[in-house]
Amino acid sequence: MLKHFFAREVARFAGFETEVMLNYLEQSQTFTRELANKPHHGQRRLYTYRDLVVLRAINRLLAMGARPKRIRLAIETFKLVAELPDDGDALAEFARKSALFVVTRDSVLYRRPEGLVELGQRGQLAFSFLIDAAASMKPVADAVADYSAAVEREGSRNRAVLERVLKARPY
Repeated sequence: MLKHFFAREVARFAGFETEVMLNYLEQSQTFTRELANKPHHGQRRLYTYRDLVVLRAINRLLAMGARPKRIRLAIETFKLVAELPDDGDALAEFARKSALFVVTRDSVLYRRPEGLVELGQRGQLAFSFLIDAAASMKPVADAVADYSAAVEREGSRNRAVLERVLKARPY
C-alpha cells in the first residue's frame, strides 16, 4: 500500500470532488494533516492513510449536515475522551475498532462501554445518524489497496489511474 497520498488522491478517496475542501478544512483547523509539521515549501502536500480515514469521516459528517466548527470541537473532545495520544497511529487503531457515533444537527455523541459521551455543544436531538467507523473504512481501504496495486503495476500516479480505480470500485 502507498505510504502517502497527494492532495488530489486523498480528496477523491475521501469523497470530495477537488482539493479545495482539504484547503478549507486545514485553514479552519477542522483537520490537521499527520505530516503538517513536515516542511513542504515548493513541494506537494503529503497525506497519510490516517488522514484519509479522518477526512472520509469528516466528509460523511458534512454530508449529514454537521458544521465544520462542530466537527472540529467534536474531534478535539474525542481525543480527550478516548484518551488517545496525539499521534496518527492511535487514531487509526481506534478507527479499526467498531466505534459508533451519533450525529445530530447540534452535536456528536460517541458510544463508550459506559454510555454515550457528548463531543459537542449540548442541544436537543432533532435528528440523528449512526456512523460505524470500521464499516465505513473498509470500502476506502479496498479502493486504496486497488489503487496502490495499479500504481505499482503501471508505475504511474496520475488522474486516469485514480479515476479508473474509483469507477471500478464505487464506495
